[in-house]
Amino acid sequence: MISVVASSALWLSAALMTTSEGATWAYVSEGNQGSLWYVDTGSLRDTPDDDGQPVRQVLIKTQYAAVKTGPAKEIKRVVLFKCSEELSKTLSYTEYNPLGEATRSYAYPLPAYDAVIPGTVLAGAMAKACTTQPK
Repeated sequence: MISVVASSALWLSAALMTTSEGATWAYVSEGNQGSLWYVDTGSLRDTPDDDGQPVRQVLIKTQYAAVKTGPAKEIKRVVLFKCSEELSKTLSYTEYNPLGEATRSYAYPLPAYDAVIPGTVLAGAMAKACTTQPK
């Protein structure tokens, strides 16, 4: 489990360092409060989960430029999807201020899968991630 968290944190660091140059952001949806959700289709990869089952790993960006509350203007998350079961878990996230500077990062030590609720922006992100082939 620790190696999964460590490798995910390392992958997040590498992904976030290259996203400004190498990301391929595909628009997903707009949230209820005006947040915009994107999936980095260039970050898609199939990987085994803790139980050895295949999962889809992806970098998701949420922009809050239109949202007036809260200090974070952008959040990037590393998420795993069990596409056939419609489950997700967030491995880590990083918040950015309006200048694009990272203000807070967190890697979940023991993330658990949750059901993805149909009709939500996360369901849209899962659909985009699960139907796009990794490069």
